[in-house]
Amino acid sequence: MSKILLLIILLMIIINILSWYILKIMLNTYGLGLFATQRVINNPSMILTDSGQMSLGMFVTTLLLLSLAFGMFALYRLFGIYRQGQYFSLGAAQQLNLAAAGFLLWAIAYIVCEPALTYLLTLTLPKAKHIISHGYSTGHGVALLLSSALVVSARVLRHACSSNS
Repeated sequence: MSKILLLIILLMIIINILSWYILKIMLNTYGLGLFATQRVINNPSMILTDSGQMSLGMFVTTLLLLSLAFGMFALYRLFGIYRQGQYFSLGAAQQLNLAAAGFLLWAIAYIVCEPALTYLLTLTLPKAKHIISHGYSTGHGVALLLSSALVVSARVLRHACSSNS
């Protein structure tokens, strides 16, 4: 199972990197792209002419994916604890907190990074063509709600573990 999860994360990162370096093929031919390459950049030849800009975009969006991957791995470790029969343990509570942190970090970083990244990507253009984009989707809301639910579950679990001692 961990190999499948690792493969999915690697595939997301590869698609992200390719969507920055071969924009026209990834967006126009395959319709694949993540973050700014799909939602913000509608004319890649106009905006992304500098390899430094592309590297910055690729780096920032890969960090966002890694924060999401952190949350997914914490859930994987939690289910490993459950497979061992330790349903009510401090280790399970800790993994719930780590998963919550990963999903919360992804949602907040995505919301914060999009305006900064779109501005930096258009910084080399004339002032009239600078873009500051922001967005909030249902995915962000779900991630925030999920992380809140995981934190509450972890607190309840931690309290249950301490009262059983």
